Parts: sequence; structure tokens; C-alpha cells
Amino acid sequence: MDRVGAFYAVDGVLVHKGKSCAYGRDQIKKELAPFAVPDNTTLSDEVYEATSDHIVYKAAFKTTVKSSGVEVGGKFEEIFRKEGDERL
Repeated sequence: MDRVGAFYAVDGVLVHKGKSCAYGRDQIKKELAPFAVPDNTTLSDEVYEATSDHIVYKAAFKTTVKSSGVEVGGKFEEIFRKEGDERL
């Protein structure tokens, strides 16, 4: 999870619309931990949009929860901001 957390800015925010919000790398890592297991997740409808200082990545996902066999899916959007030579 440390590698995943490194993708987020120190003051990054993860919003799960209508559910929760995590602020900062430690809270974001904790929020994402349940999803950090190998599975059969597929991505579709991937779109990248970029400016000189931001990248917006949008996609749809579908996965099966191993413990219950329930299939879940949805859409997500990630915004990466340029900080120095990195995009977080």
C-alpha cells in the first residue's frame, strides 16, 4: 500500500461519492486497502485528458468480490497535479 500511497500528494483527497472522504496519504491508503487484493478487475471506457499541469483519467470498472461472488462496478475519475517533475 505504500507504493499506492506514493501516487497521491501529501494533501491528496480520495472521495467516494455519497460514502466517504479520505484526506492525506495515510487515510487514502487505509481507504484503499480492501481493494488491494488480486482479483479479476477489468477497466473499460478509459479516457485521458491533459493540460500542462494536470492529467484527468476517467474509466469504468467491473470486479467480482471473492468472498461473496457478487459482481460490482462503477465509474471513477482521478486527477493528477504536476508537482516538480512528478504528477501526483
